[in-house]
Amino acid sequence: MKKLKPIVTGMILGIVAKLADFISGDSILMRIGLHNLLNNFNIFIFCICVIEIYSTSIRKAMLNCMTFMLSMILGYYLIQSLSFDYFPRRIFLMWLIVSLGSPLFCYIISLRRKDNFLFIFGTLTPLIIISKEIESSMGLFETLDLSLIYNVFFLIFLSVKLPIKNTQRIVTILFYCALLPFIHVLPSINRVISMIFSLSLL
Repeated sequence: MKKLKPIVTGMILGIVAKLADFISGDSILMRIGLHNLLNNFNIFIFCICVIEIYSTSIRKAMLNCMTFMLSMILGYYLIQSLSFDYFPRRIFLMWLIVSLGSPLFCYIISLRRKDNFLFIFGTLTPLIIISKEIESSMGLFETLDLSLIYNVFFLIFLSVKLPIKNTQRIVTILFYCALLPFIHVLPSINRVISMIFSLSLL
């Protein structure tokens, strides 16, 4: 039954993410920021981190991560194909590449388990990505919504759960604070994925 959790969770999240596109602007779900949250990469970064944190081994974490992502895009584009007459093959292919590459990102996060200084890559990488997505999305919406609160929760939760030792938490926070003023010069994950997708089609 545990093996089905990533599949079921990914499928449900994908279906809900697509159904969120049909939410009207004055609905309560839009007002609580559900649409903006589900259309942001941060929710998927957070889910991958949670999978890695609660997996008993790196191999299981990588497998569960890829299973979750593949199930998520399957659920999303299942609703897409049932709701519309067209199927966006290029966008689906991009997400398929992201899903197949997600175990690599999961492995980077798993570096947090190292006893040496490599742990900083595992703890700091998702925090920087989430912070960059927050900074990038600030100009997309006319007013701030509750999705910002969700993203701040992601940062707080991961800053506590990703580091294994208190010394690692302190070092992670110090590095994070040092890099935060330069967050604006980093490319967003949307841009990075688009570049990777373009290169894969060459």
